Amino acid sequence: MLKKPLISADKSLEELTPRAILIGSFLALTLGAATTYLALRVGVTVSASIPSIAICLAIFKILRPSNVLEVNIVQTIASAGYVVGSVAAFMLPGLVMVGFWKSFDYMESFLPLIVGSTLGVLMSVPLRKYYFENLHLRYPEGVAAGTLLEKVIHNQDSKEQKKGKGLFFGAGVGGVLQFLQEGLRIIPSSVSGWTSVGSVPLGLTVGVTPSLIGVGYIIGARAGFTVFIATVLAMFVGVPILGGMFDASIDPTNIEGSAMGIWAKHVRFIGVGIMLMGGLELCFKLIKPLMKSMQIAMQAAKTLTANKEEVLRTEKDLNIRTVIRGSVLLLALAAFGLYIPLAPVAPHLIYGLIPTMAIIITAFVVMSAVSASIGGYMAGVVGSSYNPLSGVSIINVCMFSAVLSLLVDTSSLCSQTSLTAIVLFLITYAGGVCSISCDNIQDLKAGQMVGSTPWKQQVGLVIGAVCGALIVPYILQILLEAYGIGNYHPNAIGEVDPTKTLQAPKAALLSSLAKMIFAGDLDWLQIKIGLGIGLLVIAYNMMVQSAGKRAIDMLSVGVGVYMPFEITAPMFLGGFLSYLASRKNKTASEQVVLASGLVAGEAIIGVLVAGLMVSSPSFGEWRSTAGAILNPTLALAMSWGSLLLMGSLLYRHGTKMNK
Repeated sequence: MLKKPLISADKSLEELTPRAILIGSFLALTLGAATTYLALRVGVTVSASIPSIAICLAIFKILRPSNVLEVNIVQTIASAGYVVGSVAAFMLPGLVMVGFWKSFDYMESFLPLIVGSTLGVLMSVPLRKYYFENLHLRYPEGVAAGTLLEKVIHNQDSKEQKKGKGLFFGAGVGGVLQFLQEGLRIIPSSVSGWTSVGSVPLGLTVGVTPSLIGVGYIIGARAGFTVFIATVLAMFVGVPILGGMFDASIDPTNIEGSAMGIWAKHVRFIGVGIMLMGGLELCFKLIKPLMKSMQIAMQAAKTLTANKEEVLRTEKDLNIRTVIRGSVLLLALAAFGLYIPLAPVAPHLIYGLIPTMAIIITAFVVMSAVSASIGGYMAGVVGSSYNPLSGVSIINVCMFSAVLSLLVDTSSLCSQTSLTAIVLFLITYAGGVCSISCDNIQDLKAGQMVGSTPWKQQVGLVIGAVCGALIVPYILQILLEAYGIGNYHPNAIGEVDPTKTLQAPKAALLSSLAKMIFAGDLDWLQIKIGLGIGLLVIAYNMMVQSAGKRAIDMLSVGVGVYMPFEITAPMFLGGFLSYLASRKNKTASEQVVLASGLVAGEAIIGVLVAGLMVSSPSFGEWRSTAGAILNPTLALAMSWGSLLLMGSLLYRHGTKMNK
């Protein structure tokens, strides 16, 4: 039985006010820009709901909120903008990496983001009622956000209000460290030490970045440990074995470089196979919820005129007619947007342009419905910080590539780059559907707890998605010009060092996978090994779950194999700090506001530094000379010192808050 909402259905309070829209839109723009940088830098994002509420605390301390429902609308709008930034950074940079784009054209970038994210809101409307009434899921982050809203705004809990200060303090620390690392290049952003024993490389590279430490603390010890151990096995077991199979040896004069080269060429895509198996397993588990949700949507469409009952305010979704009409319009816009990458291969289409477009859009509708159901379900199981976008996108890449292979004469001189671009556009649309659906269900759960009106939250999500889509293409272009992405920098002379650019790991994964499928040079051995490991993980999980123990998250294993130590090691450290703090204070793992501040501070300053580099050539010159002034030994000591500082702050914050 559902718990009675904080604000009962018979009360009608201010929610979607002009003030709430204005503040929420500003936060959506800010967080959308910040998460774009974060996702390009480390390939990982976290939920924005708790940070959004903490920021609201500071804002409404001055403005005085009218009620808890107004604050919930603000955080709903803000979190949608954050999600759009992550989708853009995970998908669109692949178009630059494969050479289809040389820059981020604003309108061509804006269209898939606004269509995919808005369609995600509409497709998740029929899911809400079924998920909340029929699936008894945890909705951990939605419940946490709802609880925080109730304590802080409704009950005016002074202890909880202090969390807003923790967020801004963490943002200040993260911002200062980021400016010293990337703005002035005084502090190295990573520390490492490597040796080898025969063909086995031994060592570690730790990224000394606030965002990675903060993300690790937020996702917790178990997830951080799983990801890190997978990287350890990939590097210390996979590299020697597969390197020996392909006669690739460790260079004693460059141990780290040669080991990373073997890992990138012969080991990394094992992680893709593991994530693919994880995504397939997830789809199999969700067949029943997917069919039920589609059945509910069809029933709602049929009974529009027959159902005359007055619906409670707290159960009133967007009108199903609006959902259907909006979805049709968005699908038409999606078809228009797909013409851009499809035009170069039009002469090689087997069935002609119009039938091909119809088949592609039909496949897109099916995969989007699956993506929306998976995203919403995962919000209920583990929350939106574990958004299944990676696993779902890998499945979408394979499915859309298979569909295109049947529609295009690939034996002709058809451009593989254009085919890859079509797939990347499609997964951007579907990725927006998946991510926004996940965020939507989470926010609606928080709204259910406090008594919000669902249709007003859904409108707020659309507003936030529009704000995110408006700002993100501009931010992508600034970051490209300032830092470069992958192996490409528009202002570079000669070869680009990818270690000095934004690596965009998720975009690199998806674009490489699509390109290799069409080129026919995908290393199926690695994929098969990954699929086999995935089957072993499934078998292990079945055994431990039957014994009442927790299973291993397969997507985390795949991410660990695919990511380097520079990313997974600090995430493990952050998770380990969460575990240590929890031994003294059982609620330490819930005190994520300071960690969220570290993440937000680095991301915001990273965008500001990029803006300075693009707008002021003198800043770029000053930046290049500032780092050369400091003694390398002192710089390394400062890097270790900043790592200890962040660890100490997180530990002290976790053990003292709410003790």
